[in-house]
Amino acid sequence: MNEFRRTRFSPSAFIRGKALFLAGSTLFIVLLTLVLIVLEASTGGIIFIDLIAVMGVAGYLILQYVRRASFWHQVEEATTNLEQGAHVVDLVDSPSFLEGRLAYEAMLAIVQADNQEITELKSNARENAEYIELWVHEVKTPLSAAK
Repeated sequence: MNEFRRTRFSPSAFIRGKALFLAGSTLFIVLLTLVLIVLEASTGGIIFIDLIAVMGVAGYLILQYVRRASFWHQVEEATTNLEQGAHVVDLVDSPSFLEGRLAYEAMLAIVQADNQEITELKSNARENAEYIELWVHEVKTPLSAAK
């Protein structure tokens, strides 16, 4: 049987997921540097502008990571220690970022569908038990009369 391999939310996994953004940002900074060279900006000015751009990209990535880390770590912990009868959405706070809200709402929909199915199964089991009780009663009546 294949063992389930869990993907963990870590800084390195986050950065790998942002590879396209990093490539685009790097290209932008290189193009910005080339434009500044063509405009004959001073070396100090070019370095200063590039540092501001790099700090902006780094700040954006750090902010995005921090916003997502709390939610995904809660999900990871909840799914690792999930007890029978518990639902992940009961153990995780609603996130503030789009992808997390979408995942949270998907989990809610799954829980609601599961709860609906459980309710239907309980109702069917109750109806089946009532039917069997009625059938046993109907069978006992003629047998009692025959004695």
